[in-house]
Amino acid sequence: MPAVRAVCLSWVWAGTVPSLKYLSSLKEKASILFDGAMSHAKVYINGEEVGYWPYGYNSFHFDITKYLKPGQKNTLAVRLENLPESSRWYPGAGLYRNVHVIVTEDAHIPIWGLLLQHLSLRKSLPK
Repeated sequence: MPAVRAVCLSWVWAGTVPSLKYLSSLKEKASILFDGAMSHAKVYINGEEVGYWPYGYNSFHFDITKYLKPGQKNTLAVRLENLPESSRWYPGAGLYRNVHVIVTEDAHIPIWGLLLQHLSLRKSLPK
């Protein structure tokens, strides 16, 4: 039998997310944004794997549009695993920050996808 680290480092969460039910049409886009999940996150919608993110200390997101059933109940499941000896100290485990479901129109500004620069017209200021 393998050694068990701390309490529960291989962690599975599954549940129905109400906001996933209300995608009204296939013209809308949906993304899921995780502010923090420790670690080796595998994300599933309606039993299909959406994506994998190995790191536990930064945010990540996936486009989940093609996995959703508009107007129906959709199920979100997240499997997290903290591998043995993956850190010199106990790094924690589980969903430790917010999870956001973001529904947009087809034309939208993507997550982390906009850069604005101000260019001055004054000759006295650097450009």
